Amino acid sequence: MKMKEKSASPLYAQIMDELTRDITIGRFRVGDMIPTETELCERFHVSRITVRRAVEELSEQGILSRKQGKGTFVTKPLAQHKIPSSVFSFHTLCENAGKKPSVVVFYQREELASKDDQAALQLKSGSKVVSISRLCFADEVPVIYTEQRFSMAYSYLLDNDLTASIYSLISNCGSEASSSFRTMSLVYATEEIAKKLNVKTGDALILLHFIVYDRQGRPMNITDAYVRGDIFPLQYQ
Repeated sequence: MKMKEKSASPLYAQIMDELTRDITIGRFRVGDMIPTETELCERFHVSRITVRRAVEELSEQGILSRKQGKGTFVTKPLAQHKIPSSVFSFHTLCENAGKKPSVVVFYQREELASKDDQAALQLKSGSKVVSISRLCFADEVPVIYTEQRFSMAYSYLLDNDLTASIYSLISNCGSEASSSFRTMSLVYATEEIAKKLNVKTGDALILLHFIVYDRQGRPMNITDAYVRGDIFPLQYQ
């Protein structure tokens, strides 16, 4: 992963955001050792000085702790809310709020599954996923940007119109999303996401990270949904 040198956010702050997200979604838990400086340099393609600054800042916030001769460990869980609930449906949310939903699809393509994809979707190394990127509008205002990864059992999504409800399409094809497990956290808009949602870089967004299962309890997909909570508040029962 290469950091964006032309971003308004400095490189060390971008690394802080990535490490914070790793902790928020549970990739690193309290007591876990994060990768070494060398490994982080290789991951983010930055200098050791930049990585060290990011780690020092997170250490000052009490999120990380350096142990001489052992490494750097997560010491503080980040605030998040775990929400086991019904399947997230943008179109249903809009209809319930009396707003007109519309969707722009940036891409729907086949990609190699990442380690996170493999773990969440119970895939083997080398497996592929259907990767989908969409921008959702309520009354023509961009409110949610989503990145989704489906197992190849849903490869037909590559050839279908995804401007309507994906879960309705899946249901029509014989499968049904039954349940999901989410984490909700506060994040700050990157330059790329800010442009899509028509907000400023660094503005606060709600990040919903969730895994959707079918009726047999098999994982269908994982989704990251970046929500403009200022104009599209979420309600859960």
